[in-house]
Amino acid sequence: MPHRLMPDQCLSKPAYRLYQAGVYGRWTVVALLWLTLVPWSIWQFRQDIALLQDHFTWVAIRYGFAFQLVPAFTLFGSIGFTGAVLIRQSCHILWGLSIRERNNLIRGTARIRKIGPRHPLWRWLFR
Repeated sequence: MPHRLMPDQCLSKPAYRLYQAGVYGRWTVVALLWLTLVPWSIWQFRQDIALLQDHFTWVAIRYGFAFQLVPAFTLFGSIGFTGAVLIRQSCHILWGLSIRERNNLIRGTARIRKIGPRHPLWRWLFR
């Protein structure tokens, strides 16, 4: 297992800001999923939910998901993406960044520096 370091211990200020941008970006996507797709998919299950309030069975839940695939996939996809972001954040908090992740952040910072002020993250990383 490679040696792991905490993000704020091993990175330069621009690389740490790039790390923060990635974290903020992932949580923004999670928030957008939960504010747009999850309410839509629950709204699509409104008849099934009404039926379940009268006659709750596991078979009714299974058929609700089986016959409404798009809302089921959006609901489970949102839950899965949220879980993946939570696990990734937990690993970074508990064990820090691996050497490979640290090197990727350093290379990304160098790439943005090479592109210059035309890159959207330039002002945030190098202010």
